[in-house]
Amino acid sequence: YNHTLRGAFAAHPLRLMVRSYKRTLAVYYVVSDALLGVAAFLGAYVLRFKSDVIPVTKGVPPVEQYLFVVPFVAVLVPVAFYFQGLYSLRRNRSRVDDFFAVFVGSVVAVFLGVVTTLYFQAYYVPADMKDRGAFEVSQVVWVLFLGLNVVFAFASREVVRQTFERRWRAGIGRWENSASS
Repeated sequence: YNHTLRGAFAAHPLRLMVRSYKRTLAVYYVVSDALLGVAAFLGAYVLRFKSDVIPVTKGVPPVEQYLFVVPFVAVLVPVAFYFQGLYSLRRNRSRVDDFFAVFVGSVVAVFLGVVTTLYFQAYYVPADMKDRGAFEVSQVVWVLFLGLNVVFAFASREVVRQTFERRWRAGIGRWENSASS
């Protein structure tokens, strides 16, 4: 190992491995946040319209109407979480920090979701599709989505945190011990 080299290729092999590991974990979070966001959105639809939790007053929209919005939600949640800083991984982030980052990221996702669907429906959806309610999402569904998304995303991060803590207690993955060898 040549300590006089500078730049990306001069990094210690262990640092390169840690960076690669962090990238893999970030990709896992992006994919899981997208999938869990979709699950939260569809779960919110089911809770709102297919259960007796909240009485339906204006009729039940077809599920297809909400399925059109699913790809948008799958992109929206990771984008909102990215801007909230959830993918810049820090080992010393507390559970409270994680919870509030997920909460604020979910609020941002809901805000962007409401604004974007209203804008898209107002300016881009043809009149015949507007009459059928295309890209309309119930406000109650957005609120339920907010709650479910916070629970799902935070639970996912807790599972990862507990897995790493068990591994670290067992002496697996302790980079600082390996770096000194």
